[in-house]
Amino acid sequence: MLIFKEKLKIKGQIIGYIFVGGTAFVADFSFFYFFFKVLGSNYLLASALSFVAGLTTNYFLGRAFVFSSRKVSNVHKEFFAVFLISFGGMLLTLFLLWLCVEKIGIYAVYSKIIASIVVLAYNFTLRKIVVYH
Repeated sequence: MLIFKEKLKIKGQIIGYIFVGGTAFVADFSFFYFFFKVLGSNYLLASALSFVAGLTTNYFLGRAFVFSSRKVSNVHKEFFAVFLISFGGMLLTLFLLWLCVEKIGIYAVYSKIIASIVVLAYNFTLRKIVVYH
């Protein structure tokens, strides 16, 4: 019964994280599109800048709606752990963008979507293991 409850909890967290991650993606992608298409910034710079909007949205919504129990009791340590995980996610995003655009030839906007899906799974898994129960 305990295993079933844990699986149900994780399933609920995944569903919630998809909503939170989707909302964070909208914030991140909106800023990316603005920097890349409107301002004409390099796609890698645009992605690094838009990371801040996605991180902020993801942290606060995830904390409020997805992960109710924490392994870290200090909110500053919690944010720092989430930041480090998300920073790794940003580096992964930048690598995947570079790979998709420069090596495979996929348009930067589509590459951002692909990278975001991969990084959503990365962020959830590491936040679940390291920061939250």
